[in-house]
Amino acid sequence: MSKRKNPSGNNTLEKKVNLREVKGSNKATPWWPVVAAVLITFLCFTSALNNKFVNWDDDRNFYENPLVQHIDEKNFGENTKTIFSTGVIGNYNPLPIWTFAIEKRMFGFDKPYYWHLNNVLLHLICVFLAYRIALFLGIGWRGALLTALLLVFILCV
Repeated sequence: MSKRKNPSGNNTLEKKVNLREVKGSNKATPWWPVVAAVLITFLCFTSALNNKFVNWDDDRNFYENPLVQHIDEKNFGENTKTIFSTGVIGNYNPLPIWTFAIEKRMFGFDKPYYWHLNNVLLHLICVFLAYRIALFLGIGWRGALLTALLLVFILCV
């Protein structure tokens, strides 16, 4: 600490604030909780990789969606713009629809494994990001781990 006069003439004490002290820990954040969260999530969803498409909403999301059906090099930019500015079956979910269009172009409809793999990988990225955001908010690694593991409980990936 050092004494310094401020413009009003009063002596003030200044101290640099260490954010780790404010959050209550001087220890480094352990790396294993995020690895555990990603691994547990992956293990929970590996059985999805060998599944086929379902008839719940896949028909409207990509079989009957012209933005997914007819994407190619010529209209990729225009289709991408339209995907990110419209909804499908009452929902605004452009990232999944956009990845469906790319997957359809790369793999067609006869290889659902790659579609499911892409969705699981995107979900694992979300688990990692949820953990990091929770840490950033000062929850601590235990709270961040719980936050990340809550993403295991999802309707579908």
